[in-house]
Amino acid sequence: SWYGYHYYDIPPGAVDPTEYQKWGFANAVVYNPILGLIKASFVITLLKLRSPNRRINIALWSIFSANALFTIAAPLVCAFQCRPVSKFWDKTQPGTCIDPANYTYGTISVVLITDVAVVAMPTWILHNLRMPFRKKAMYISFLSFGLAVTGIGAYRLYVFVNLFTNRIHDPDASYGVRQGLSNVEVSLASIGACGGTVKWLLGRCIPVFRDEETPR
Repeated sequence: SWYGYHYYDIPPGAVDPTEYQKWGFANAVVYNPILGLIKASFVITLLKLRSPNRRINIALWSIFSANALFTIAAPLVCAFQCRPVSKFWDKTQPGTCIDPANYTYGTISVVLITDVAVVAMPTWILHNLRMPFRKKAMYISFLSFGLAVTGIGAYRLYVFVNLFTNRIHDPDASYGVRQGLSNVEVSLASIGACGGTVKWLLGRCIPVFRDEETPR
């Protein structure tokens, strides 16, 4: 793919357009399921807290269900967005494809909405618990790492809007950050889903993060 190289440093003929599109297709198909499974894991963790608040449990199950449906539907739509499928990487073939802008805007919007819903839940669950404010704020902070994921997702939407509307023409796109945003987003989501564990690990090394539950 030669990501990270200036266009003038890429040898002529080094990039096979068909192979490039095939890898892009594979990445697009698995992107939403990966994020969806990470979110599902985090929601299950919150469900295990067994909040006595019925509305919280309804909200968690609603988020889980909506996320599950999207996790199943998004890759199917992505995989079969072209008829035949191979038209995705070979535009010379006869056939049709759905509008990539509408698909991208739609999926990123759903991801952002579920991101915000998931990130808001730890605060809702913990804000009424009786514990020292410092400890409560620390737990909420670590369980809200997903805010960084939401920020990356919002920036991805901004980048794609500019891309599809041709507001910004970048001849040196291979050297930009756009190609790596989805990987950064997935990586941050994985870290965010482990927020509680990250706090525990930091507590083993940094005294300020320790509490009575952290082994000495």
